[in-house]
Parts: sequence; structure tokens; C-alpha cells
Amino acid sequence: PLYRLVLRRIELPAWRFLGALWPSLCASLVMIAAILLLRAAAPAKATGARLAMEIGVGALAYALVMLTVFRGRLARFRHGLKALKG
Repeated sequence: PLYRLVLRRIELPAWRFLGALWPSLCASLVMIAAILLLRAAAPAKATGARLAMEIGVGALAYALVMLTVFRGRLARFRHGLKALKG
């Protein structure tokens, strides 16, 4: 597959690539679970209201995972951005 060629070309081990994706993948899985729980628990409402609830619950779940489980990684990312700005 093409990704193997690219990873080999830029000399990036697959485990490091997957490690970089892990926070987003983990938060996305929690977000999906939260939305599915909301759908199971909340009665069907008007589509607009339901969509707004799902967006809110999904965003909150994603943010909570990133701000709690991956707080240190976010801090390092923010520090790196500040260093790039000078």
C-alpha cells in the first residue's frame, strides 16, 4: 500500500505514525459511544434539535477526552506551536 511507501520514504516507523493518531482515534471512539448512548436514552425529537444535541454531546465527549487523558500531549503541542511562532 501507498502509506507503507510514504512512511518508508520519510523514515517514519509505523508505530510512531499510529502513536500520533492514537489521541484522535481514542477521542473519536468515545465521541461515537456518547452519541450512541444519547440516541438510545433520548427520545426522538425534531431532527434539528436532535442534531444539535448530538453535535454538542459529541464535541463535549471529544474535548473531555483530549483535555483529561491527553492533557500532557496537548500541552507539548501548544508549546511547540509557541516555539514556531518565535
